[in-house]
Amino acid sequence: MSTPNREDLGGQIVVLEIPHRGEARAWSCFGADAFVAAVQADAPVVLHFRIDSRQMVDMFEPEDELPEGLGDIFGRHDHAVGCYDPTRDGAVYYAPGAEPSEFEVAQEYLAHDLQALRILTVEEAREWAHEWPVIENALISAGATPETPGYEADLLRRAAEGAWIRRNLEESESQTNETIQALDRAINRRR
Repeated sequence: MSTPNREDLGGQIVVLEIPHRGEARAWSCFGADAFVAAVQADAPVVLHFRIDSRQMVDMFEPEDELPEGLGDIFGRHDHAVGCYDPTRDGAVYYAPGAEPSEFEVAQEYLAHDLQALRILTVEEAREWAHEWPVIENALISAGATPETPGYEADLLRRAAEGAWIRRNLEESESQTNETIQALDRAINRRR
């Protein structure tokens, strides 16, 4: 499950990775280009690349079968675009202009082994922070400081939630103490 294409994002973004098991991870970067660079930096393979006929000859031995469609692409174009496909654990080749964007390839690569991947604006991340506390650190690294619009409202909301939780805990503790005292009195009367 992946986020719809968000390569139009030009500002600070928060990336939420939700694994099948274990803790979620959130991190931030500035826009789609930085997202692609961060994903590519951690990938063991090149995710999006251009290949010309000379490089194709260098990559494949004469007895090798060319990847699907590559011969046809070079029959009509002087180069092809290779995109790593994690479901195939290898490259898929496209005619120039028909390939997915670098952002889409990076997004699919990152999402492949996750239960879900979400790419959020800072505003969206604030909305998700109550459900995924790990986003809070990513918001801070994204620059969600007291000078950021909406930050004070977030603090007030969190303070109100904290006060409500403390009030409920105190009431619960008070009720528990009253119950214990009533049990003690009942036990003492039986003695």
